[in-house]
Amino acid sequence: MNYSNTFKRFVPFLLLPLAFIAFDYYSGRKINYVIYIAVFVSFALMALIMFLKSKGQKNILQNGIKGTAELIRIEDTGIQINFKPQLRLYLKVNIPGKALYELEHKEAMDSWNMTRLQPGTVFNIIADPNKTDNIIIDWSK
Repeated sequence: MNYSNTFKRFVPFLLLPLAFIAFDYYSGRKINYVIYIAVFVSFALMALIMFLKSKGQKNILQNGIKGTAELIRIEDTGIQINFKPQLRLYLKVNIPGKALYELEHKEAMDSWNMTRLQPGTVFNIIADPNKTDNIIIDWSK
């Protein structure tokens, strides 16, 4: 999942609690700052998490090691993210200079990509050079 676009769309929501405070102040209503502060902090934490994930993905794309992964089996996790089912993929990863290893990778799948998921299918991947369990699957090919 690409978090960089999600993060950019989420940032305006950080201003919502401030807008509510301004509205309450100018309307003359008694303001309950605790609720607004809690909402602001929760939005800020979510934005920070998305920013850090986006930064990590950019690092992998820029400095990652290209390799291949063969699909061994697929399981449904029972979770949906943005109406896309999250699947658990068991992969056999082959990265140049590293020993062949197996990896469990979770990803929310588009229905377009789900048609390609058959055991034995080989995908191009990019792996984090420091932590090879952290991969991004290249779905473009």
